[in-house]
Parts: sequence; C-alpha cells; structure tokens
Amino acid sequence: MSFQTVRCGVAPQVVPFRIVEYLEEGQRLGIVCSVSKGSLPIGFQWRKDNALVISNEYLKILHHEDYQESLQILGLSTQHIGNYTCSARNAFGSDQMSVEVIFNFKPRWTIENISQVIDAVVGATVSIACEALGHPKPTVKVTKGQRITTIPFQKYFVKTFDIKCTFLLG
Repeated sequence: MSFQTVRCGVAPQVVPFRIVEYLEEGQRLGIVCSVSKGSLPIGFQWRKDNALVISNEYLKILHHEDYQESLQILGLSTQHIGNYTCSARNAFGSDQMSVEVIFNFKPRWTIENISQVIDAVVGATVSIACEALGHPKPTVKVTKGQRITTIPFQKYFVKTFDIKCTFLLG
C-alpha cells in the first residue's frame, strides 16, 4: 500500500479597500491591503499601472503581519497618479484589488521655456508647443493680437510678433 500527501488550503481573498476622496499634492497617503482568508504563507505584491512598485525614499511598502501589507506614499506628487493594485498569492491561488489615485493639482507647463523667443520668416508657418498638465485638465489658450483660440491649434502664419500661450484655471 502506498500513501500520498495531499495539501489542502484556501486561496487568499483581498478585502476591498478605498482611499480618501479628496487628496492634495504633498499629502501623505496609505493604502492598506488586507486578506480576510487564505492559508499561509501569503505573499503580497504592489503594482502601479501594471509596473511593479519598488520601495524608495518617498514610497514605502510595509509588511504588518501575515495577512496585511500597506503602501505608504510620503508626499503625493503628479508621478504618483495612477492605478494601484495589491495582489495576494499563496500555494492555492491569488486575489487582487485596485484603486485609482488621482487628485487636483495646479496647472503647470510640461514644456520648459514656454516663453522662449521664436525666430521666423514673415509668411512662414510657425509651430508653437503649448502643453499644460493639471487636474482638472487645464484649457490652453493661444492669443494672437486680440484673437483667442483653444487647442486644437490652427496653423498660424507669421505676420506679427505677438503670439503667446497661457492656460486657464477651471
């Protein structure tokens, strides 16, 4: 007669988690991932926009106990905006839960030196790169003399030298 060892266990089940509704740039944020059931050992993994999260100076992964781990963001910045997923896995299966981190922040130009001088020949087409990042998404305004347009841009021909870009709040 031969005997075989059979291992029995339970796959982990991640408890749904939420974050506070109103986040601000510079604020700290903690996301707690808890498992309500599952056989030990359970391994946790954090991903942001499907990329593995690695602890660094401003982002910490803390293992609290066998059934809980947290992701700590020590100062929210625009680079932290995204979809965060906690996965829990053991020998019997896995489960995961996701949450979106988004917050309002002041508009800022995504292109440096937006006020640069552009040399052009009168009658030639000029391309002006005006891009702003913000949440809610800012409206970029282009003025030429007294005329105003919003993106998408039209082609402008150089006749005068009073074209500028600004963004509007709200």
